[in-house]
Amino acid sequence: MKLNRDQITSVLLVVGLLVLFLTPLGKTIHAKILAFTASDPKLEMTHKNLEPKDWQINLLGYNGFSDTNLEAMKGKVILINFWGTWCGPCVAEMPSMQNLYDAKKKEVNFLFISRGDKPEKIKSFLEKTNYNFPVYEIANKPSKDFIPNTLPTTYVINKNGEIVFVEKGMADWNAPEVHAMLDKLISEN
Repeated sequence: MKLNRDQITSVLLVVGLLVLFLTPLGKTIHAKILAFTASDPKLEMTHKNLEPKDWQINLLGYNGFSDTNLEAMKGKVILINFWGTWCGPCVAEMPSMQNLYDAKKKEVNFLFISRGDKPEKIKSFLEKTNYNFPVYEIANKPSKDFIPNTLPTTYVINKNGEIVFVEKGMADWNAPEVHAMLDKLISEN
């Protein structure tokens, strides 16, 4: 049976789509495409005080970081990114998050909190990707008001314990506007 040009094209298209959606290579390609399309976060400031119950989050550390809790970071600028290894947009924004972490890790406390992943999956993801930022999972039952329903979601908390910025969805975290916002928060008393 001889295939014509249209049949060959159709077969190649189906094979390509199967590779894209059903293989690890496809996940990598998908993450790269998403990262390429990431936009700068919408830096609309908000001011929502964290409730005392919100600070009561115990965190299990990965990537060589010790277990901790959110309360230990009071009085500092904190960036919390809720993500999952299974979340394409979460994975796509990781390279820009790594760049931001490398630039600001001495002045900002970063918490990358995995949601919906088993410990083995988190460890495997970190071994494959070589990200060196602090990854955690929540060890206790936190306030439902604090935990987002959307991934990725990123909070920036100022030194006064106010959530001053929330971004729901993927963004380019290495944008100059993000660095400027963090610098402003770092310099505040």
